[in-house]
Amino acid sequence: MNDIFFNTKKQAQLLYKQGAKYDAYLLVWNEMPLDKIVDWYSMNKTKKAFFKDVFFYDSFLTKQSAVWMSEAKAIELWKDYLKNYNSIEFEYYVAYNNPELFIEGYKEMLLFLDSSRLKTLKNNELPPVVKEEVLIWEKLSDLLNTTWYKVLYKIKGLNKSKHEFIVASCAAFEAFVYNNHEDPIKFQYGGYALSILIAYAQSEKQEETKELTDENIYQVYLEEVLKEEFKSIFALVNEYVMNKDVVYRYAYEPGLKIKINDIDKIVVLEDKAFNIKWDYDADRYSLNENMYCKFGIQSYSECLEKGQIIFHNNNKSEENIIGNVLCNGIKLAVNDLGLKEKEMKNKIPLLTAITFLQGLATRKYHTIIKPLHDTASKSKSTYIEGTLSLQNKELILISDIKNLHRMTNTSGNKCSIDDIEKIISNFSFNWKVKKFNPFKLTINLWQKPFIKLGKNIIAPMSILTGFTGLYGLTEALFRNFKPNDGTSIENILYEYYKDMPWNTRIELASVQEKGDVDVIMEDDLHIVYLQLKRTSQKTNTYEIAKQKKQDEKAISQLQLAATAYKGKKQIHLWYVSTALEGLGIKTKNVFKVGYQDLLHISRLNLYRNKLKSLGDFIEIVETDQFYKNNRNTY
Repeated sequence: MNDIFFNTKKQAQLLYKQGAKYDAYLLVWNEMPLDKIVDWYSMNKTKKAFFKDVFFYDSFLTKQSAVWMSEAKAIELWKDYLKNYNSIEFEYYVAYNNPELFIEGYKEMLLFLDSSRLKTLKNNELPPVVKEEVLIWEKLSDLLNTTWYKVLYKIKGLNKSKHEFIVASCAAFEAFVYNNHEDPIKFQYGGYALSILIAYAQSEKQEETKELTDENIYQVYLEEVLKEEFKSIFALVNEYVMNKDVVYRYAYEPGLKIKINDIDKIVVLEDKAFNIKWDYDADRYSLNENMYCKFGIQSYSECLEKGQIIFHNNNKSEENIIGNVLCNGIKLAVNDLGLKEKEMKNKIPLLTAITFLQGLATRKYHTIIKPLHDTASKSKSTYIEGTLSLQNKELILISDIKNLHRMTNTSGNKCSIDDIEKIISNFSFNWKVKKFNPFKLTINLWQKPFIKLGKNIIAPMSILTGFTGLYGLTEALFRNFKPNDGTSIENILYEYYKDMPWNTRIELASVQEKGDVDVIMEDDLHIVYLQLKRTSQKTNTYEIAKQKKQDEKAISQLQLAATAYKGKKQIHLWYVSTALEGLGIKTKNVFKVGYQDLLHISRLNLYRNKLKSLGDFIEIVETDQFYKNNRNTY
């Protein structure tokens, strides 16, 4: 409140308490710009706060000029209203005065899936452009609901216990993957579909009363492989997942349009520019993974030369060596992210977790999944036929804490049984809610691959083997990470650049006049302000949209910090992120940079002779030379 508008706020609040609501709002509206009003509004947390009153919308704003709707912050005010209130007068006021704003708010808040709200809107005449959009909203909502109702209808026709339902779902998933293993998108969606089925069973099915054995569980799995009772159910849930993705893309993907064709079907019109950018982001992730693989090879070679590599059980197979190389690269990536054991949930033993999960995944991939996929690639066979080639090897992981502990120690990864319990507990999929809604499921098996059935632990092989690679592990670890006082990425970046021929320092918040800067790089000619954010990979447009607010805050803080700089050096503003979406783009004079890219540039000999000045370094980064020089290397 301690700003130039303090008196205005104080007078308005006094009028409000005296019952003169309209006068109170009018004072604020006339004296303060919209961005300041929105900032004040956002700080109002209590139900009786100044702006937490529907009167502000239906009795005050509806009588004001609609000019405010064209301002940048208008969407924030509109979204705050949509989140908290339901006033048909105000909604029609927005719809007629700025239909684009109206539609944008409904899409961003996903309120177009609220059938009761849509029904209220349709009771009155809407502007043509909004009316057309409401038809699309109804179609999308109906598409999701109808698909899920079909799933429920089929599920209710089954006589399956909780553990039978879960195990049969896993078998149906593996059969689906067997026929789609070369399509990474279908593979990923299949994992989401299985997550929904497991979550449904955990929330809606009764707990088992009888003791389950390995043999019971495996028998159910084999029966589903032969009977394929869940095949049609899985196909419907997978269809639901794809429809959900269409909803997210419609709401959040720039440039995407949806039309209803002549036969009343939804047609998705994609934006070419966005697709190019999406593929570019995917390429950046591939390059980053390949770089860590390269550093893993270097580390392994150095350790082998020094005699530090121990081949347990004399296992010098190519698969074991590749597994160790990948594991070294993953450990480096996790270290770069500053993830520390003391910051993990339940103090998960971090290095043990990486070695355990990656080692288990690697073994199962080479003994189960790879042979299956080879069979599927060679012949047009069914999953049943493919499993015959495995010669009675396990098709689903079924174990318990003691066996997993024994297996881990036998492979040379010495740890306690308490360590294994912590790892399994934190990487187990568990979703129990009073009323299950598949749209609201926020976790998936790609992050938490284990499922507890009584004292048993199971994991679908095709899910588990996703942990052979970098992102399967690092993203799962992010799910179990709570930053506290461990090594920050600012400190890590500083260590890599502190001895360069320019000054690099960590900037303390306490000495900053304005904005927020984490690291400063400076020489006689240039000064670079860096703000660093540690965040996870974004796998869909919804996650990217959720990240948008943090991105905007980082950009505004850097801009604010720049206004406080009074020197004559050329200033550069870098928003540095561990997530690699949207790199190489300048927004409001702020350049987005990959955190890992900066570390790789420092590590690679390729750039040693080029880093003679801060100006050289800035050119390498802002012309994206790291990506351009390395994208075709691997």
